[in-house]
Amino acid sequence: MMIAQLDLFSIAICVVFLAFGSWSDLRTREVSNKLWAVSLPVSAAITVIRISLSTGLVLLYFASISISILVSIAIFEAGFFGGADAKAMICLGVALPLSPSIFHPIFGYFHPFFPLVVLTNGFLISLLSVLYVVGRNLRWKLRTKEPLFQGFESEPFLKKVLVAVSGYKVALAELRRRPHLIPMEDVDETDGEPQRTIRIFAGAEADTEAPVERLERYNSTGLVPDLVWITPGLPMLVFLSFGFVASLVLGDVLFHAILSAAKSVFSA
Repeated sequence: MMIAQLDLFSIAICVVFLAFGSWSDLRTREVSNKLWAVSLPVSAAITVIRISLSTGLVLLYFASISISILVSIAIFEAGFFGGADAKAMICLGVALPLSPSIFHPIFGYFHPFFPLVVLTNGFLISLLSVLYVVGRNLRWKLRTKEPLFQGFESEPFLKKVLVAVSGYKVALAELRRRPHLIPMEDVDETDGEPQRTIRIFAGAEADTEAPVERLERYNSTGLVPDLVWITPGLPMLVFLSFGFVASLVLGDVLFHAILSAAKSVFSA
C-alpha cells in the first residue's frame, strides 16, 4: 500500500513539473532551472524511500535511473533534445524509474523502465507535427503554383522529401521575430563564391544567429530569396508531457505496435 501511495505522489510531482515546464516552454521557449532544482531532490527522496521498501528491486531502480540519464544526455548531445527536455527526462527517471503499480494501461508495459516508455510515446506523438508541415507545404504549392525547391533543383530527391516533411517556407524577416524558427538554409562562403545551401537536420540547440545574419546579408544581393526554408523548434517537453499521460493510460504504444505487426506477419 505504501508503494502505491509513493507512486501516486511521484505521478503528482511529474504532472506538476511537466505541466509547468511545458507552459513555460510554449510561452518563452525557456524553462527556469529552479523547476528542476526543486523537482529533482523531492523526486530523489521519494525514490530512496521506495527503494528502501523494495530492496529486491534495487538493481532495476538503479538500472532505470542510469539508463534515463545516459539516454537523455545522448539525445541532447545528438541535438534532438534541448536542455530543458533532457533535464525533464532525468527528473522523470528519478521520480518514476519503474512502471507505477497503481495504473493498468490498455496495452500494458513490455519492460519495467517507465521513463523509456514515456520517451518513445513522446517521440511518436511528436511525429504528428509532420502532418502539419506537409499540409502547410501542400497548401503553399497549391496557392502559389511555384516550384517548392526553387534554387535547390539539383538536390537529391530523397533530401527534398526529408526537407518537405521537416520544414516549410517563411518570410526571412520572421526569423528575427520568431526565434524558435530554425533556418534550414545557409550560405556557404568557404570557396570564395557564396553558395546557397540547405540542410535536413538542425539541432534543438542550434545557433541561429550566424545563419540568419548570412541569409539577410545575401538577401540584399539577390542570392537568397525573401522566403527561406525553416524547421520549427519543436517544444519536445510538451510532447513528453503528452507521452507521460499516454504511458499511464495506453502503456507502451511502440512495443504494442511492433508485437501486433509481428503477430500479423507470422500468423498469416
